[in-house]
Amino acid sequence: MEETVSVTRYSVIRFVPDPVRGEFVNLGIIAVRDDGHAIAVRTTSNWKRVNRFAPEAAKLARRVVGDLKAALEPRNFELGATMITGEDLQRMSIEYRNLVQLTEPMLSLADVEQTADEEYARFVEAGLKVEDHVRAQPRTDLYNHAKFVLEESIKARFQVAKLDENIVRRREPVMGQFAEHNFGLALRNGRLYAAAQAISFAVDLGDAKRDMNAVAWDVSDVKKAAPSLELAVLLGKPHSDTTKARELYEEAAVLFGKLQADVISEGQIDEWANKTVSRIPKSAVIRN
Repeated sequence: MEETVSVTRYSVIRFVPDPVRGEFVNLGIIAVRDDGHAIAVRTTSNWKRVNRFAPEAAKLARRVVGDLKAALEPRNFELGATMITGEDLQRMSIEYRNLVQLTEPMLSLADVEQTADEEYARFVEAGLKVEDHVRAQPRTDLYNHAKFVLEESIKARFQVAKLDENIVRRREPVMGQFAEHNFGLALRNGRLYAAAQAISFAVDLGDAKRDMNAVAWDVSDVKKAAPSLELAVLLGKPHSDTTKARELYEEAAVLFGKLQADVISEGQIDEWANKTVSRIPKSAVIRN
């Protein structure tokens, strides 16, 4: 039987008194196991800050957050029953769009309790913006090498001297079941044939871990919408030969394999590119 992986998804609870101005205060974290069998909720106890931010709306926000937390308490669900799944949390993020909002769920490799504690410290106590949480890392060399090899492989297979510059693309939006995801590399000409993300381990390991979480969300959501689409994750070799770096690299390889993506090391990029190109028809490159 094929082994499945159940990851944690979490949303930040936000107080947004004036959506036009775009100002907000983070109030808490909801973390759920993707299969719905575990949930953790953390909410602020520092309502003085919220009262100063928007006193006229703070009372209502406090009541909404209190009701939401009470509804999601694990004890309110029958023993062994499914609670809130990752898909449920995604729907909630669409429904909660007024004074109290939930951000689009992000992905974590930790369990719900650890995720809730860590992300509460990051987003609520430290006030980090979600937009700053998942940020691009120096993966340019991986993408550029893979793009070059794909282009050369296409030229060799179809014996053309020059390609349409839009066939192998950098930064391509790919629609998942719940959201649109920006992939760093894609092979497209009319239809999408393959897409890839890259993760650099030549960075702070905390940043690499967060990139793993973000890419795992990209892959899992797109696979739900297009199970047969060829997705790859390019893993840059750790520059540090520490045990932690090696373990994180191996953890990424296992995770993305379970998510049914092709896991490609730096030394396998050429082989992956040739294999990918071998699957595309001549009509994708040469138009009659």
